[in-house]
Amino acid sequence: MIGAKIDVRISDLTEPIYQFAELNKSSMVIISNASPITAAWMTRNFNPDLIDNATETFDEAWEQSISILEITSENFKKIGASLDTVLSKAAREVTKSKD
Repeated sequence: MIGAKIDVRISDLTEPIYQFAELNKSSMVIISNASPITAAWMTRNFNPDLIDNATETFDEAWEQSISILEITSENFKKIGASLDTVLSKAAREVTKSKD
């Protein structure tokens, strides 16, 4: 197999977590969904605790989430969605992007 496995996960977290992109735990950009959307670049020298906390929170959420490769109809029911509806929407989006 060439390359790394890509995984997408679904979570039922009720608390919002940081949206960020991190580079080797040395720096990160943190994104706010507030209107207007804003972003800030931070280095470990500037705020090491924020980088560590964001990474730790993400890792915990990742471990508690479910891979889309392992999702069941029960998981969809838990979040109030129908498997048929979700798959139908996804198929429509894929079809649109090919046009």
